[in-house]
Amino acid sequence: MSEYQHIGIGQKLVKMVSENYKDYLRIVLIAYDKEIGFYKHCGFEVGEEKTPMFNITLDLINRIVMQQRDYLLREIEKIGEIINALLQKLFGGEGNLPITLEKQVEDAKGMLLNEMNFDFDKFLSLGIEDSNKYICSFEGFNIENIELLAELTSEIGFNDKCNNSKKYLEKALQLYELCNSKSKTYSLERETNINAIKDALL
Repeated sequence: MSEYQHIGIGQKLVKMVSENYKDYLRIVLIAYDKEIGFYKHCGFEVGEEKTPMFNITLDLINRIVMQQRDYLLREIEKIGEIINALLQKLFGGEGNLPITLEKQVEDAKGMLLNEMNFDFDKFLSLGIEDSNKYICSFEGFNIENIELLAELTSEIGFNDKCNNSKKYLEKALQLYELCNSKSKTYSLERETNINAIKDALL
């Protein structure tokens, strides 16, 4: 959000709030220490011999944690549904229209970008460390969803109509290896997929 800083948005918001409460004798604000300078610039003063105090109940904290967990589970489910829909659209089903693989892949990339802000082209262009950081920056990418993305990527790479199969297969291999590094359990299916990709890359 740094692109929205230092362009006057915060000052306008503080001015709007202050204007809304202009008939009140005092407006009290609790600011983090690092933001005191900003609020002084907006006309607020630090109170002498005053300390902000809080009473947060454990019940409130539990509700916040549960809301965050529910949000994360929804994100995981959403990403899984999107990638499964893409797999079905690209490779599974007789109802698919006879359009080129290139068009289908572009549609899939658009869906990933629109539905979850995941830039597949950017992901493909990044090196191993940066692409691992990129994928891990999305809260809904658990091991299962990373593995689904690896499956999608390898299916594109294995398709004989793919122009850039090596790039897709290398990225799929990297995703499967990321799963191995994050997972505490051995997966025979994952190892089989890794070996198939390695054989294809020889």
